[in-house]
Amino acid sequence: MSTRVLNCEEAQLLASGTTFACEGSMTWRAGVPLYRERGVEVTVNPDGWLVLCDGLTGKDHFYPPPFTVAWIALQRWGGDPHLATDEIAEMWQEDPAETLTAVQKWLVELRTARLIRDDHP
Repeated sequence: MSTRVLNCEEAQLLASGTTFACEGSMTWRAGVPLYRERGVEVTVNPDGWLVLCDGLTGKDHFYPPPFTVAWIALQRWGGDPHLATDEIAEMWQEDPAETLTAVQKWLVELRTARLIRDDHP
């Protein structure tokens, strides 16, 4: 199985008329549901970098592999940053509090970049 990295335009063309299981995936912050902004596409490059593509602006946001792990953990744990970071910290033998702080800062960055939001799309 190979991985193909798409630019925003290609992703939008492929997505038109197609429903993807990952669309509308949710994360939580302090019990408040978070949603990907409409048009945000998620890709993982072959080298493990997470790419969040803003379909409205065409801007790509690149995050190194540890953030890919965080993104996946958030998806696995229903977006709960506490459960996700517990899993990451245990796997990497890191301090859970420091891991949680890093993930929470990143979620603030994602909100500021308008890649995720707190209300339903």
